Amino acid sequence: MFIIYIFIFLIGLSIGSFSNVFIYRIPRNISIIYPSSFCTSCKRKIKWINKLPVFSWIFLKGKCNFCKSSISIKYPLIEILFSIVFLSNFYFYGISNILDAPIKFLNLCLFSFLMFNLSFIDIEHLKIPNKIIFFGITINFLLSFYISFAESDYSYLIFRLLASFLGYMGLEIIILVFFLFTNKYAFGGGDSKLFAFVGSWLGLNGLLNTFLLSIYLCGVFCIFGLFFKKLKKSDKVPFGPFIAFSSYLIYLLYLNSPNIFMIF
Repeated sequence: MFIIYIFIFLIGLSIGSFSNVFIYRIPRNISIIYPSSFCTSCKRKIKWINKLPVFSWIFLKGKCNFCKSSISIKYPLIEILFSIVFLSNFYFYGISNILDAPIKFLNLCLFSFLMFNLSFIDIEHLKIPNKIIFFGITINFLLSFYISFAESDYSYLIFRLLASFLGYMGLEIIILVFFLFTNKYAFGGGDSKLFAFVGSWLGLNGLLNTFLLSIYLCGVFCIFGLFFKKLKKSDKVPFGPFIAFSSYLIYLLYLNSPNIFMIF
């Protein structure tokens, strides 16, 4: 088992390396396929030997092989973090269950990958790209249709369609009511779409649990930030990472405790 988890960790590093490409290019409307990886400073193509996750950054001492400009430590950290996420998927889902229901495991991995990348994009740019939301919802509905068809139970698909609609409209109503009373927007427009995304993957109960947990986590973060003077009242705090982390945690908890966090 130890060898298997080492192998899974290395695969996670490779996918994490792709996450760096995803996180950098999507907000800048650059294709994630072409051109090949390049230095963000001198724009020169990076050699394959310098694309090894984590190890290349260590070997190059955090500098470009050509122009010697600094390469942010966030790149190897993102690769390691996603490897941990990937390991968590295998651990909580169970390797034996992968053989029994590979589509549902693929669903979990894709969900965690998209949420992981959305978090870092929102942190860096304070926006959630629509193309990722629409892609995620579309792919999940196709998977949901397949699962419903395979199990001859279309309630799985119907509840996700309903949860997606409620996820979007529910937060939009909260934003409207808050605006009418305060003349301020409580959330960004992308957050409503992200809750639609969550609803489409986790269903009604998963959506509600995610909403409550993300509000609590964001509130605690803001309170401590203000207390230690790391935040100002005028600062904008990206809510996307709290939604992403909460939904992923709810997903993992559901895998082991379906009676606690029942996802329709």
